[in-house]
Amino acid sequence: MNAFFGFSAFALFIALIVGLIKPSIILRWSKKPTRLKVLGFYIIGFIGMVIISIVTTDKDEMAKSNIESANKYIEKGQYENAMTDLKKIKEDNSMYQEAQQILKKTDSLIKLTEEKKLLNKNAEIAKTKEEEKIKQKEQLNRELKSISDGIDFSSYRENIESLQIELIL
Repeated sequence: MNAFFGFSAFALFIALIVGLIKPSIILRWSKKPTRLKVLGFYIIGFIGMVIISIVTTDKDEMAKSNIESANKYIEKGQYENAMTDLKKIKEDNSMYQEAQQILKKTDSLIKLTEEKKLLNKNAEIAKTKEEEKIKQKEQLNRELKSISDGIDFSSYRENIESLQIELIL
């Protein structure tokens, strides 16, 4: 059915092009064919085709295409889009059970993804805390070494402020 509507839309488009070039070929019944009339008939015909295609679409076929697109979204990791497509399938449809199973799978994948993100975040926090501990330990070792090696205070004997800093140290 989709092929028929595709062919009809293509024929309407060709008729529009021909009608815009020479309106008398398309509007043979009109006494005064104009390009505006051709455009108006094209718009009316296109809207009519869209309405007819919406009314005549098979719900099972639509559900099948929603499931296929949801599976593609799952493969790409776009779980929210997959859930949106699956929620469009109504309970009275024959594909509803399959859609619900895929919906549960998608929901569990979302939870797994959230858990992975949380674990990665916790690992990062633990890593930064460990790095901070290592830095503190190195700083303490440097300070202990400087105490055992002794501090040269000779540079602090030039003026009063330097002497005050020496006393503080």
